[in-house]
Amino acid sequence: MNNLFNIKEKSKELFKKNIQDNMIIFLKNHNNEISYKLWLYRFNIEEYHFEYTLKNRTNSYYHNLWDELIEDNDFILVY
Repeated sequence: MNNLFNIKEKSKELFKKNIQDNMIIFLKNHNNEISYKLWLYRFNIEEYHFEYTLKNRTNSYYHNLWDELIEDNDFILVY
């Protein structure tokens, strides 16, 4: 059972890193254009549609990761 827990935790860690890496690449390729909405549209158009068109999903996980990446103590980070 412990192995399954370890696999689950590692999977979460890799999932988070993959998304953050994608966000950083987006920021670098767009002159630090700080637009979560544009990133989400390019990253996953279905999620964009759910959040902004249908307004039936908040994607708080993505929002939290985005905020972690671009803000630190009220400073905007540049990549």
